[in-house]
Amino acid sequence: MKQVCVGMLILMAIVSGQAQDIGQSKDFDYTTYGQMIYWKALTPEEKKVFLHAYLYRTYEIGNELKQNRKLKSAAPRYSAEIAEPVYKIFRDLDETGKNDLIYWIDTFYKHEFNHKESFNKALPYAFRKLKSGPETMNDVYKRSYPQ
Repeated sequence: MKQVCVGMLILMAIVSGQAQDIGQSKDFDYTTYGQMIYWKALTPEEKKVFLHAYLYRTYEIGNELKQNRKLKSAAPRYSAEIAEPVYKIFRDLDETGKNDLIYWIDTFYKHEFNHKESFNKALPYAFRKLKSGPETMNDVYKRSYPQ
C-alpha cells in the first residue's frame, strides 16, 4: 500500500506539468483527466477490482436515490441512463470478457483526444468494441451501406 501511495505521488508530480499544459482551457474537467490517470496506473488485476467496485458503486447510488425522499425523482433517470447500461455490460461478462473489456478501455485511453473523457464514456466504448469483435472498416462499410 505504501508503494502504491508513493507511486501515485510520483505519478502526480510528473503529470502535473503535463496537466498544466492540457488544462489551459477554462472548460477542462480535471476529474475526468484524473480518472484516466488512475486507470492507467492500475495493474490488470487492479483494473478487474476497479470494474467490480464501479458496478457495486453504481448499484449503491441507485439504492440511495430510491431511498432518499428528496432525490427519489432522479432515480428513474439514473436507472435508465446510467445504471441499466452498466448492468447490461456486466450481465454476461465472463473472465475472458473482463480481460477484453479492460483491453478496450486501455485502447480508449491510449488516444490523446480521449484523455479528457470520463470512465462513463470509456466503458460503453469498450463494450461496443467487445461486441463488434475484429470487424474491419470494410466490414462496417458493407454493413452500413448494403448494395
